[in-house]
Amino acid sequence: DSFVIGSNTSCADVPASDHCNGPLPNGKKFLITVIVCTKVGCDEHKDDGVVFQTCACDESPPVGAIVGGVLGGLALIALICVIILLILRFRKHDKKRKRTSSTTSPSDYLISKEVKLKRPVKMRKFNDHVVMLHKDSNLLFQDEFESIQTLSKTFKNTCDEAKQEANRVKNRYVDILPYDQTRVKLDILSDGDETNDFINANYIPGYNSPREYIATQGPMYCTIPDFWRMVWEQKCKVIVMLSDLSEKGKRKVDLYWPENLGEPINYGPVVVEMTNFSQLNNYILRNFKVSRGEETRKMTHFFLPGWADFSADVSLDVVLGFVKSVRIESTSGNPGPIIVHCSAGVG
Repeated sequence: DSFVIGSNTSCADVPASDHCNGPLPNGKKFLITVIVCTKVGCDEHKDDGVVFQTCACDESPPVGAIVGGVLGGLALIALICVIILLILRFRKHDKKRKRTSSTTSPSDYLISKEVKLKRPVKMRKFNDHVVMLHKDSNLLFQDEFESIQTLSKTFKNTCDEAKQEANRVKNRYVDILPYDQTRVKLDILSDGDETNDFINANYIPGYNSPREYIATQGPMYCTIPDFWRMVWEQKCKVIVMLSDLSEKGKRKVDLYWPENLGEPINYGPVVVEMTNFSQLNNYILRNFKVSRGEETRKMTHFFLPGWADFSADVSLDVVLGFVKSVRIESTSGNPGPIIVHCSAGVG
């Protein structure tokens, strides 16, 4: 029979009094001695001893190699993912470039090259910047305005609704029309005429909302009911008027509110009553009670005199104080946009 030395994997569970054929340590020399035991006793045969040495090697798993292999595999996978993402991004960019090139005309490119992009003006330099713009009879103001006009030619907005036959009479000026994409749409009346959703007004984005303001023309006699419908439907609480009713004998805005306190007037389905009139130092404040059916709301009308066409005979301090008053009123639980109008509705 054969006998294997070191066949046991561990001697932890073997009592100290017993012999254990446990694993041999690496790199050590051992002498094999045969001991024969009988009932009489044991005899050790040293002359027959055999000397041998175990392997001086580490049989533990090659951790470094395993870790290196895993990291290398992960790096390869990451590289493949990056290459795929770059290919997809390139294809997307190429499609976008082709689509843009197909919709952009050479004139658009020339226009964008003509207009110089200007860096924002720092607050501490704003006053100096305004003074500079006023030099040479406001020449630089004119340049900036013309730049805006030039850039506006690249816009793809349309004014189809304003040009419809039924809506042309509702525009105070034939060349100042609301964009279809951002115009305010009134609720269609019960007569089913889809053109009665039109009013010359556009939403204007602000700091807090993409529809924080409504810019509109000064109401005309035929559009006053539409104006108050817009006030009601948009849940507006504040109206800002930046134009006199007339200028140099020419009508700029038709009177769209009751002249006398406590005398309500029906403007279509909306009833308006002036409840307060205050002549302040720099502007006029009116309070209205607006009703439709059994529901009644309160609203405030701010009027800043002196804001004439092509000029504004108003100091900077007056404008800032006026804006502050409007903001205080508009932030007191107001869910709707602020309506701002002059005569044309474009400032």
